[in-house]
Amino acid sequence: MSGFSANLSGFRQLEARMASLSKAEATKAGQIANRAGASVLAKKIRDTAPDGPLAEGASVNRVRKGGQVVTETHHKIKNWIKIKKTKSDSTDKVQNSVYVAKGYHAAFVEFGSIHNAPNPFFRTAFEQNKQAIVDAMKRVLERQLIKRGV
Repeated sequence: MSGFSANLSGFRQLEARMASLSKAEATKAGQIANRAGASVLAKKIRDTAPDGPLAEGASVNRVRKGGQVVTETHHKIKNWIKIKKTKSDSTDKVQNSVYVAKGYHAAFVEFGSIHNAPNPFFRTAFEQNKQAIVDAMKRVLERQLIKRGV
């Protein structure tokens, strides 16, 4: 994704308060806050994800070029939007990813294909809810600092 602009007022005070914590405690508080922001994004993506006519778990028969019939299981995009903690280069960096676990066709919906126009539900949800994501992270980080006595 390209640029990200949001109102970050109050984060300098939170950063100063986090400096008084140990590195492990500050990282843990940051991880919890980052996860809260990711969960807001995941919920908004679920709300905007397209919903096709097939039911979750429906079997679809498809014929390959050689005439072989293959049975595939259909997965709805909105049911498989997940959050995972990802590895980072340094120990003091916090990263989470919002991704589609099953439903490989989410990339075709998001970016389009030779047969279909793009329907960017991931990007749209992110662009429309940047401030809500930052606000959730700020609120949870504030709560984590209070919990840790800072």
